[in-house]
Amino acid sequence: MLSGVFKVSVFAGLLATAGCMTVPAGFVWGTNESKWANDGDCDDPRFDGVGAHTLLLPEDAYKDANDCRALYEAGKVFLRPNYQHGVTYENPGYVRQEL
Repeated sequence: MLSGVFKVSVFAGLLATAGCMTVPAGFVWGTNESKWANDGDCDDPRFDGVGAHTLLLPEDAYKDANDCRALYEAGKVFLRPNYQHGVTYENPGYVRQEL
């Protein structure tokens, strides 16, 4: 028999995963002005996940729309819940993506 804590943890994880695939109303994907745009990796620091590059720079926020949207729709990136404008993020879980 599963413990109550385990059941709650699994349920919370499922809810979190389900919420990852929905962008907030009025979400702005941005442009493709980053020098890293259209390279198959999401370089926008607002995102995290295996498709988000290893180093996510503040100047690339809102500037890699095509890659980030495709990877988001494929479930390879998600919105970073603790995103703070102007912060550089590292992603040790990065895996090169082939779109």
